Amino acid sequence: MYINKEDLNELEFPQLLAEISPFAYSPKTREKILQLRPMEIDEAELSLKKTSEYLSSFESSNAIPFDEYEDIESELKLMLIENYRLENSAFIKIKTITEQIGKLQKFFPTMPETFPTLIQDVSVLEFKKEIIDKVDKVFNRFGEVKSEASPILKALRAEIQVAKKAIQENFNKALFNYGQSDFLDDIRETIIDDQRVLAVKSAYKKRVAGRVLGLSKTGSITYMQPDSVVKHHFKLKESEEEEKKEIDKILRKLTAELAEFQPQLWRYQKYIFDLDLTRAKAKFAELINGVLPKINRHKTLRLREAFHPLLFLRNKAENKTIFPQTLTLTDHNRIICISGPNAGGKSITLKTVGLLQLMIQSGILVPTHPKSEMFFFDKIMTDIGDNQS
Repeated sequence: MYINKEDLNELEFPQLLAEISPFAYSPKTREKILQLRPMEIDEAELSLKKTSEYLSSFESSNAIPFDEYEDIESELKLMLIENYRLENSAFIKIKTITEQIGKLQKFFPTMPETFPTLIQDVSVLEFKKEIIDKVDKVFNRFGEVKSEASPILKALRAEIQVAKKAIQENFNKALFNYGQSDFLDDIRETIIDDQRVLAVKSAYKKRVAGRVLGLSKTGSITYMQPDSVVKHHFKLKESEEEEKKEIDKILRKLTAELAEFQPQLWRYQKYIFDLDLTRAKAKFAELINGVLPKINRHKTLRLREAFHPLLFLRNKAENKTIFPQTLTLTDHNRIICISGPNAGGKSITLKTVGLLQLMIQSGILVPTHPKSEMFFFDKIMTDIGDNQS
């Protein structure tokens, strides 16, 4: 369908899309909604049916198990880089989207009569549980790398726990022993660089075996790590560095393994984007009482109790009454003449017809009586209000 940018603006189509956009989960879907334009009739009808089916799920107990998500587009590109390592959060996002596909594939087939159109797209996707299994093998439910992710990591973490325990035991012993003397300041201990240190009176620092890690502002206190702790501290740092290296190795391996499923994951992401868009349009339809009217292949337009959606929302917010429009156009009755006083609703009637037509041809449900009928225009041109000659 042809319509120029000025006429789109005249009919407030961009403002309408701006009302729909916030209902989408993903920023990319929100942007896609803002770019919606009229489609070919077959594509629009399919989109309308999907939206109508999704809308029906709000009105019954058949809630579609589609939750908020984070898209994985950038991760899908990065994972193909040789020896690349994805961030921890990326693996959880990949797992979450895959789980989402699994839930939807189980849900839609249970109600083929309720969701005959929505079931089609998800049924052609190949669900790969291996993706979830591979992530679960490495990460726990909190998104942390499991000790069981590799035997080496398990051993390193055991060493870390032993070192931490030795540090605490030896520090507590030193704190007790030096606390019996007058070597420690009243605060006794503090934390420097995530380490417990003794708060030694500077006059007695040579009487305490250990390494100096700092001084107080006045210089009256010297912060020291007891000698009995030092070797365990270095062992801890060494094991923690080895732990980081092992985790890096594990995650690079997992990235490479998931990269084998990249084409499948792209299909998952595209499907999720499309469903997100459908859901956003359905949520907006719920707000404006949008319906799917009968779509004619012949030139018959019968609008019953039609509302201008933006005016409907404005008046609803201000608790004002809005009056519906009812009109008919056919091959034999192609022109309507509307007369009346200024501010009598002539322009809003024209805008209502034009905007509803743009909506239906863009796959957006319209606020009319369910028994309304619409067909697809080839061209829309406007000359409304102050723009009239």
